[in-house]
Amino acid sequence: MRHGTFMKFRHAIVAVTASLMLTSPAMVYGQGMMGRGAGMRRDTVAAAVMPGVHALMMNHEKLRRTVTTLPNGVRTLTESDDSVMVVQLRHHVATTGVLVEKSQDLDVPPASPTLRRLLQRGASITRIVEHTAKGVAVTETSTDSVTVSLLQAHAAEVTELVTRGMAAMHENMMRRRGPPPP
Repeated sequence: MRHGTFMKFRHAIVAVTASLMLTSPAMVYGQGMMGRGAGMRRDTVAAAVMPGVHALMMNHEKLRRTVTTLPNGVRTLTESDDSVMVVQLRHHVATTGVLVEKSQDLDVPPASPTLRRLLQRGASITRIVEHTAKGVAVTETSTDSVTVSLLQAHAAEVTELVTRGMAAMHENMMRRRGPPPP
């Protein structure tokens, strides 16, 4: 199998797997599908987020993202010419929307402190999701000034991830851990 064909097949498998994870009764009822690992709790929808994040980061060069800063939040537009990435984007936005609605911590090591604080304030966020022909537009606003600042900071973090992929994710994780002991 040629590399390009294999990669398209792999992306399709990832998209289908993410779709199944997002609609699994175990996930809906909070029992999880993934075993414990890397700090993930079994009893959270967050476990379904990481495979999609990984797929998006590994294929970040296929994504385009623009952020419009609003006085009360942000509007982001993330798109791709790759139909598998469009599915991944939409699943990711849907899953993270559940976390925002429930004010539920992502509870995974790559989550930034900004994201953790933002999710704690989920009740104060108004989120409008629009599917575009090639991706998804998300408008997130709040009347709380701290939440607005967190929305804007997180949008910048995500843009860095879309621009640089796994390298940015790893750097952020290492920065949060601090320097290695002497």
